[in-house]
Amino acid sequence: MSKETMAFPGSGSKNDGMTLRDYLAAKAMASLLVDVTKAVEIAKKMEVPFDVYVSRTAYDIAATMLKVRARNS
Repeated sequence: MSKETMAFPGSGSKNDGMTLRDYLAAKAMASLLVDVTKAVEIAKKMEVPFDVYVSRTAYDIAATMLKVRARNS
């Protein structure tokens, strides 16, 4: 498993700090929650719990952003 890029490194312990993937997912999640009503509708249509829809989608967006970043590097 490759080491993930850290967005905000911590003090040096193994799971300390925030990865770039986590950071991008948090930003994506914020944008998904701008229209909560729409997000709830989509989750219902997909027949998944709201929190699962938002978190999966946020991490999917983050993964896509990292793939594009890697291709353009």
